[in-house]
Amino acid sequence: GARITDVWLEDEFGRRLVAIRGGERVRLCIRGHAEQAIPRPIFGFVIKDRLGQSLFGENTNSWFGDEPRPLAPGQDATAHFEFEMPLLPSGHYAVTVAIAEGSQADHVQHHWLHEALVFESHYPNGLATGLIGLPMYSVGIEPFASEGAAP
Repeated sequence: GARITDVWLEDEFGRRLVAIRGGERVRLCIRGHAEQAIPRPIFGFVIKDRLGQSLFGENTNSWFGDEPRPLAPGQDATAHFEFEMPLLPSGHYAVTVAIAEGSQADHVQHHWLHEALVFESHYPNGLATGLIGLPMYSVGIEPFASEGAAP
């Protein structure tokens, strides 16, 4: 019913990316072509690590489920997801993408593409723990006087 024709990751200026550092604002774009009428299209993605573990993802149904964006036969469309890239340990990551039709609970997959895009993370200091890290906007230590402490 539909097919994915292009997938890319771009920076905030629209330049295509093959590598990230983490913490930057990015946009993941999925272009598709409707072979038939698709009254309730769902575009979605999952980012996976080198072991195939799903790290995070999203789909358009989460945003437009109550107000679908129908596609006519032969129509092309691009879905985009803009987000702040988490801090990922250095290495390669794959993006799996799909176009479906219906709702979150009841849908038909039209095209599912594993490893539609591979990008590299160049996080300079690595991560102490976890699969992903979150950019911190502020971290601090505020000293205060405690009872019995010398001035």
